[in-house]
Amino acid sequence: NNEFIKGYSFYEIGNVSKKIDSPELFNFKKYVKLPSLWGSDEGLNYINVATQRMSVQVASEIFDNDFVSLVVKDEINRGQKIIFLRLNDQAWYNKFDFAFFETFLDSYFLKFRVKSIKELDKIESQSLNFWSFLSLVEKEGGEKACVDFTAFLNSLIDEKNDNSLDWENFIRDFIGEVKRSFTDSLKFTFESNIRVYFLTNEDKKEELSNILEDVITSFPYRRYCFNNNGEFISFEKPILSFKSVEGNFIKDLQLKDRERKKPERVFKPSEFL
Repeated sequence: NNEFIKGYSFYEIGNVSKKIDSPELFNFKKYVKLPSLWGSDEGLNYINVATQRMSVQVASEIFDNDFVSLVVKDEINRGQKIIFLRLNDQAWYNKFDFAFFETFLDSYFLKFRVKSIKELDKIESQSLNFWSFLSLVEKEGGEKACVDFTAFLNSLIDEKNDNSLDWENFIRDFIGEVKRSFTDSLKFTFESNIRVYFLTNEDKKEELSNILEDVITSFPYRRYCFNNNGEFISFEKPILSFKSVEGNFIKDLQLKDRERKKPERVFKPSEFL
């Protein structure tokens, strides 16, 4: 409720850095980003009690001790997120049943996790290996939607900072966003880690194109990009195009024009005897 909450924030475990992160959220006026923390044990994949206390201390400085903290736990009662709420009315700290709300958040988190696993299974079942994709487009022909990540990946290269990417979660969530918006028949395949091709019916191409453009524009890339220096990471977004792949893929490899190095020395069979 807009009148009920004065400000809020939360911590979660970073997928790559294993820091306790308060992620970047845009267009949320009351959200406060907290500084990242190293947990008391970097090897843990949950927020233990000691780290929860550390995060509460940080929040107390930001919210002037005017907040309530809620720990969202997994199925074996381990903290996965810790949420901080600052309320407009002091009386609500005693009126509202936060223990019940915390239990509700636990169940909602578990439901979301199960849904994510099911979505991942569904996503993987719709993936083609690249060889099958090439065979399919040779038969079908036509242009296929291609999201090219080359510019995005190149923009992460930084000689001063050791930038890293949460590869698996990044591409899973990217495709998941496409799938959530595009409900018709869809197949996709990966050309290495550089390009993703999407295949659908001819009459759905325009709809797919619009959805891909929306996902490329609005996807939260920074959530998956990390460096150990805490530096702000700038990046370029992937590029959408439609490519006619059939018959051209081998040509595009430019095998004939590729320079072949001559061996420095040619051995005679007798030299191996």
